[in-house]
Amino acid sequence: MTVSANLLPNGKQQFLDGDGNPLGGGKVFFYVPGTTTPKDTWQDDAKASLNTNPVLLDANGEAIIFGDGVYRQVLQDAFGTT
Repeated sequence: MTVSANLLPNGKQQFLDGDGNPLGGGKVFFYVPGTTTPKDTWQDDAKASLNTNPVLLDANGEAIIFGDGVYRQVLQDAFGTT
């Protein structure tokens, strides 16, 4: 049986700060909803390549994130502010 991951809402996601600027260097933590238990995400739909947790955002505040199921996301800027 082949199990594939789904793109989290937009696949290549961009995260912005409160002023609408890209959150370059930010981090997105992924957890099982309602917990602080980390939950895996992947760089591809075949679940062959895990993302780090937290997922590190590039200079444009972007990352490709595939997931499986429901997640709780915590977003931090480059300085660790949630």
